Amino acid sequence: MLLLIPGPVQTRAETRAAMAQDIAPWDLGFRAVYAGIRDDVRRIAGGVEGVHATLPLQGCGHFIMEAAIRTFVPVTGKLLIAHNGSYADRAVRLATEAGRQVVTLPGPDTRPVTAEEIGAALAADPGITHVAIVHHETGSGIVNDPEVIGPVVRAAGRRLILDSVSAFGALPVNLAAHPEVDVVLFTSGKCLEGLPGIGFAVARIDSVLAAAGNAGSWSFDLSDVYQHALRAGWGASASPRRCRRWRPSGWRWMPSRRRAGSRRGWRATARIAGCCTMG
Repeated sequence: MLLLIPGPVQTRAETRAAMAQDIAPWDLGFRAVYAGIRDDVRRIAGGVEGVHATLPLQGCGHFIMEAAIRTFVPVTGKLLIAHNGSYADRAVRLATEAGRQVVTLPGPDTRPVTAEEIGAALAADPGITHVAIVHHETGSGIVNDPEVIGPVVRAAGRRLILDSVSAFGALPVNLAAHPEVDVVLFTSGKCLEGLPGIGFAVARIDSVLAAAGNAGSWSFDLSDVYQHALRAGWGASASPRRCRRWRPSGWRWMPSRRRAGSRRGWRATARIAGCCTMG
């Protein structure tokens, strides 16, 4: 188990100062910052240029989770959710209220879900098309490791949605090694040490394109976010752009924090600093 704060509880002065500049979402000068953020977070996620795209969405973690469920799980699909914590509870509610068929895999809140449990659930129900796991449960510290679960999902020919909201930036993610992952989800206000306000989805482009028409919602359609980006040159429409401004200063200092308190966490946060290219 690994306890990570649900915060940030506080932000550094450099981070707040980076957001002090007034800027319009369609300002051409902002587009370079926006493009740099998208590329940076894709690289942190181990995404591949031309294979994965970063799709930002205003809002908190369950906003981006709902968008992912609506986008990638069609109404004819069925979603298996590893149910061993409070954020899995939220995923079940989001999927149910979006009209998706949900199969829960109950487990104690004292240990991660196992590969054997996921494999058995998939074998028992051939109708399951997607699996969702919460990478890190904030309340308990449980880590449901995609390195363990991903290969089982891939071998079964199913797709994986990874809710990494409270883990991304502290625990490593490598999308290049996991083609079964449709999308990894995270936010600006957790382990990336920025201000709350933005959800990020780093998704496979082929999965995004195949998901067109699934969402049943304009606001929560990541396929539409991608298509809008192609049409508008990745401009940001009425986005919380000051939240995006934290990145040039805020990521540089993260290795000194060693937030996860482990070698794996240090390597992940060091990668964030390595991705920081803005002045």
